[in-house]
Amino acid sequence: MTKPTWNAIYFATFDNTAPAARTAVIHADDESSACRIAVAHMGRCMKVHVTRSSSDAFDSEVIGGPDAVNGRAMRL
Repeated sequence: MTKPTWNAIYFATFDNTAPAARTAVIHADDESSACRIAVAHMGRCMKVHVTRSSSDAFDSEVIGGPDAVNGRAMRL
């Protein structure tokens, strides 16, 4: 069984209107473990927001993009 996937969104400031500085994907058993990993990798960022990845709930698709075949989506 694979570990759940979590998204970490890092912000350079505490301003809630500022865009994200970077994002990361974390594989952890639970939310508290994901938060500990995210905080350990903050670097210069001031804030991190951790959420459960929605990709755990359904299959991912690539729509369009340079790798699309004849304009159709390619399943990952």
